[in-house]
Amino acid sequence: MFPFLFEHDDIVDNNPCQTYEDDTISAKDLETAPVPIISAVENHNDMHDIASFIKNRSLHDSEIIACLKLTWEPPVSFAFPVQLEGNRTRKFQHKYLQLFPWLVYSKDKQGAFCKWCVIFANSGGGVGNQ
Repeated sequence: MFPFLFEHDDIVDNNPCQTYEDDTISAKDLETAPVPIISAVENHNDMHDIASFIKNRSLHDSEIIACLKLTWEPPVSFAFPVQLEGNRTRKFQHKYLQLFPWLVYSKDKQGAFCKWCVIFANSGGGVGNQ
């Protein structure tokens, strides 16, 4: 199986997500908030990669919403990098994303992350901060 990436990036208030003045969101807001349509291939950028949500603090409500609704997902045709493990080659497979709904792939970090761990970690998650 592939190792999951748990990294601690020191991103200091470089929030790529839009935040609200009053960072409290009601359940009704979650149901009615508009979701822009994003092409995973053409419009991938760092702000929608799961790794951009790894912070050294708890995420704000608006960041959680963005992470849940806007996280980049690789297209089925995406060429995942090949890793050499001993004398065998291994590669992440797109079907893992359907089998495990909590799993999210990061193009920037070239690895898989637990979406819930990124969203609800108090201090960035990862080894030593779990």
